[in-house]
Amino acid sequence: MVNKEEDIIIITVTPENVSELGIYCIKDKSSPGYKSKINWFKSKINNGLLIKIAMDRRKKQLGFIEYIPSELACVQSKQLIITSYIV
Repeated sequence: MVNKEEDIIIITVTPENVSELGIYCIKDKSSPGYKSKINWFKSKINNGLLIKIAMDRRKKQLGFIEYIPSELACVQSKQLIITSYIV
């Protein structure tokens, strides 16, 4: 358990360190989902995608956040399509 704010390290995932850090939400590197997520990450990194991973001092991953500029984000489903919004 992390008790102090200074015990948390925030690391930015880059094309250079993604193999070492992995993609937080997919642990099995042999899964098709992992490979697909890595390819997606590499295709979006130059469009403003950022992934940050929170770790403790022992490098145990605690959480993550992914974000991309809203004008480039697109969520599609049978019931919902969002391509851009203003906050």
